This record gives sequence, structure tokens and C-alpha cells, in this order.
Amino acid sequence: MKPGDIVRVVKQRGRVGGVFIDVLNEVGWIEEIKEIDGAPWAQFNILRLDDGSGGCGGIPLSCLALEPGPEWKAAKDRYDARIEKLYQEGLERGKRWRAMVARMAEKHGVNPEVAENLYRDIQKEDYP
Repeated sequence: MKPGDIVRVVKQRGRVGGVFIDVLNEVGWIEEIKEIDGAPWAQFNILRLDDGSGGCGGIPLSCLALEPGPEWKAAKDRYDARIEKLYQEGLERGKRWRAMVARMAEKHGVNPEVAENLYRDIQKEDYP
């Protein structure tokens, strides 16, 4: 198994910090693999068929099996597309923000860094 694989929890991992975590039969993907106390563990992200994610945590690789169901691959692809769309929207908001700061800086005769610093300082102030 490797990062990116879609897997199913086939064996319960037991207690974590005194709390029993029931993730048996959950499906998700492996974010990364690390060795912990000499055994390979996966950073496991639960996947939902509605394109959502249901949480994450560490689980031994020995508790996982590859999930061959095509519906899970399709759900992961939709999830990835949604995350990429949100990321791109964030980049666009950043571009619009920098353009607005540049316009306001020019309008008020200051450089953009000064305008941005003024905005941050105003946000920090406790206005009665």
C-alpha cells in the first residue's frame, strides 16, 4: 500500500489513549505512511460516497486492505476536484485582494505594503 491508495479498515485497531475508536469497515485513503515503533502506520482519511470526508487518524497498515470498488474511486475523484476548486477560488480571492489593496494604496498615495499594514493594525484594534 502507498499514499493515495483507497483502502478499507478490515481489522479494528483497539483503544487509543484509553478510548475505543470504531472505524471497522470504514473506507478512505492513505495520506502518508510513517513507521511508528517499528511498524508502518497510515494517516487514514475517511471518505464518504457523497464526496465528503469523515475524519482522519493514524492506523496500522496491517488493519487496512485495498478497496477495489469503483464507486470509492469516483467519490475520491469528486472530493479531490472539490478541494482543488476551493483552492483555486482561494487563489483568485488572493489576487482580487492584492489588486484592491494596490488600488486603495494608489488612491491614498501610499505603497501597497503600508496599506495592508494599516488594514491589519485597524483589525487588531479594540474599537468601542
